[in-house]
Amino acid sequence: MDVEERCEAASALGQLGRAEEKMLDSLLILASDTQVNAKVRREAASTLGNLGRVAEAAKVLLILASDTQINAEVRYEAASALGQLSNAEEARNIMLTLAQDEQVDTEVRSDAINSLSVLLNIQGCADEKVLDSLLSLARDEQVNVRVRGAAASAMGHLGRVREAVEILLVLAHDEQVDAEVHNDTADALSYLGRIKEAVDVWLALACDRQVDARIQRTAAQTLGQLGRDNERVLNGLLALARDTQVDAEVRDDAYNSLKLLVGGATANSE
Repeated sequence: MDVEERCEAASALGQLGRAEEKMLDSLLILASDTQVNAKVRREAASTLGNLGRVAEAAKVLLILASDTQINAEVRYEAASALGQLSNAEEARNIMLTLAQDEQVDTEVRSDAINSLSVLLNIQGCADEKVLDSLLSLARDEQVNVRVRGAAASAMGHLGRVREAVEILLVLAHDEQVDAEVHNDTADALSYLGRIKEAVDVWLALACDRQVDARIQRTAAQTLGQLGRDNERVLNGLLALARDTQVDAEVRDDAYNSLKLLVGGATANSE
């Protein structure tokens, strides 16, 4: 079997929800074998935990998640599985380590921050040391903007709203930041109750011809839900709906949002 087939086989056992002790022992051997691909070991250990052998699974997952020689994505997946087995403290520490590691892929770092936020929320307490680490990440201009945005958003979710909003607003108005990060920033501001600032970001995105049409459409659609009857939003959507230089679907979305905001029926896009 190749790596993918072995992963699928281990996953299938977990989905069955039961297995004989002999099969569980085989999974443990597979998960513990350092000569086996790390992704296969992680899947085998996760399955083992789901089938009741939690302590043995957690031991293997902790080893995998802590091994800096292993692919960062596999380490993240191992830490996530560890957290699901109620080993929240170990998982939390590894997630924070991944988030702070400049050698780790941006997406993995951002995912680690999001998972860290979820773990802390599940525990029902905010670890001030972790929050201070997230604040340092969010404020560091040398850190990738996606990671900074994820860190600021996580802080807001964990109760440090004032500091989170301060950083999110900086990112929202930074012209060097790409449109996708601006959109994520608007989402975070909206979640934290800063609707006006979020709407301003979405309006700018919707009306910017340089922005990818997918993001323009998302912004235009969101304005229909949150823009209320703000005159500036209405005028912006009207101008966008009339702009023949932009994508036709963007124009349709702008028109439909405009109709929603003024209390009319949704326009036919055909």
